Amino acid sequence: MESDPDMTSTDIPVSLAPPAAVADFPVTIDYFLPHPSNAKYVAGTPGNDVLDGGDLPEYFAAGGGYDRINGGGAVDTVELRNSHAVYTLAVGSGAGSEIVSSRAVAGDVVALRNVERLQFTDCTVALNAGGAAEEPLEAAYVALAETLHVAYYGRPAYHGTLEVMAEHLKALHAPLGSTADFLAAAKPGSALGGMLDSLAGSAESAALYRGDSSQFVGAIYQQFLGRAADAGGLAYWSEAIDSGRLNRSVAVLSILEGAERLGGDDAALVHNRVLAAINFNLAQDTAGDYFSYATGNFVELTRAMLGKVDQHTNVLAFEGTVLDTLQKIVDGPHNIAHTQGAVELVGVAQAPWAI
Repeated sequence: MESDPDMTSTDIPVSLAPPAAVADFPVTIDYFLPHPSNAKYVAGTPGNDVLDGGDLPEYFAAGGGYDRINGGGAVDTVELRNSHAVYTLAVGSGAGSEIVSSRAVAGDVVALRNVERLQFTDCTVALNAGGAAEEPLEAAYVALAETLHVAYYGRPAYHGTLEVMAEHLKALHAPLGSTADFLAAAKPGSALGGMLDSLAGSAESAALYRGDSSQFVGAIYQQFLGRAADAGGLAYWSEAIDSGRLNRSVAVLSILEGAERLGGDDAALVHNRVLAAINFNLAQDTAGDYFSYATGNFVELTRAMLGKVDQHTNVLAFEGTVLDTLQKIVDGPHNIAHTQGAVELVGVAQAPWAI
């Protein structure tokens, strides 16, 4: 979570009205994440507390009652007194805020801002998708790799693939500033350009986006932006492809770059779908989960899951749909012959990788 230097815990809403979006914590999480060894310990009381952190890591022990905690900067952990199954998670009214409520004790509520981890008695939950606060550079490349998967395949990456692609992107010093920066570096003949050629040239991507230029652009709008192409956009991008000004291998990212420049619903929708895809990968916390997704024909199921996400979706509240989709995959039929295909990353020596 990004720290808001102007935000204190007193700015967190004090209303105890039930939030509109509530989700159970995932029951599949069974691991513990270490908190920073240099974290400052801050103990709450059994009553209502207002606790503010600084720029260093803090470990807050919630003591009960209605607590408002702002972690500030660094990696901050809030310790709760029961197992994760006792609590529900909701999104607060402010950016980057969550509300954790106990089912067991009425009025036992913690309103959070700028907190990265929740420590329960049985597990730790990372609120910062991809460990962004701990390893910001690695997490940024994971997000970029997931964006490429959603863009070219319309689905989350297979487990392991995300990290492999992220490592390649990091090795190639792929720009992280914006899609425009990335496209500027992914010129024809470059290593990044070769990577995009590999993605676009895969059988899966070719089946998703096909037809003449008009059909091709229309498919990108429908699959990636979740809507039919407007007449002006369809004409502009189709002409760019027909004239040779735009290569099909970078068309989907070029359309994304245009959406980012304009802002608004299209950019927000893509952002939410990428976050939902990352959460899907994070939810796979056992070898059985990884195997199930990689050895079953679940492409359409995961595409349908992302298709439910739009610009207004509360991604935290959407976690229930993510877990339901994963459970269907685990329970579904699996075919050992259906495994991740290997695609060679052009421009990266000895680097075949699974899509």
